[in-house]
Amino acid sequence: MNVMAALRVAGSDSNGKSRKLRPTEVMRRSRISRSTLRPLMGKPGSGDREPDLATLRKLASVFGIPLPFLLMTPADWLTMVGALDSLSDCAIAADRVVKDGMNGPDRAHAVLTEMKRLFDNPPLHAPPDPVENESLKARNEWRARASLVMAALAQPAARGRRQSLVTLTALACALTLNMAPAETASNDDGEDNSGT
Repeated sequence: MNVMAALRVAGSDSNGKSRKLRPTEVMRRSRISRSTLRPLMGKPGSGDREPDLATLRKLASVFGIPLPFLLMTPADWLTMVGALDSLSDCAIAADRVVKDGMNGPDRAHAVLTEMKRLFDNPPLHAPPDPVENESLKARNEWRARASLVMAALAQPAARGRRQSLVTLTALACALTLNMAPAETASNDDGEDNSGT
């Protein structure tokens, strides 16, 4: 969990240099109890309790950062780097595609279609491979669904501003392209079993 990394540098000394944030300071600023804070500070014998959402919100407020950053894993950070690398291509396509009358997360589909990245196709001159075709179909379904979900989460923040809508749609597309698992297997419940 990223809490320990943040705690190691979230304090400051009289010269403004970073230092470890003292537990008493965290408790005072966040109103988190000592028993809740102890496992997060890596104290011996404190157990491996995971903090609840309310505790994480308080800590994010103390650190002055958005809550999701406390929850991100190293793999999530690498996904973000990949998304930032592909953001300009997605932004160019989004600027061409996103129109004022266009509503909903379907904009992400339109952008990925413009980029020719919504659906992957089997190799042109290769013999049909039923296993590969099923895997390809599962990846395409995952990408289509993930792009809608990411856009549905991001787009409301635009609040009717076209440029914000273009940028948030582009970000949703860039994240989707960088999150898409190489292999996706679904069970009968429709849940992803790919382990990614």
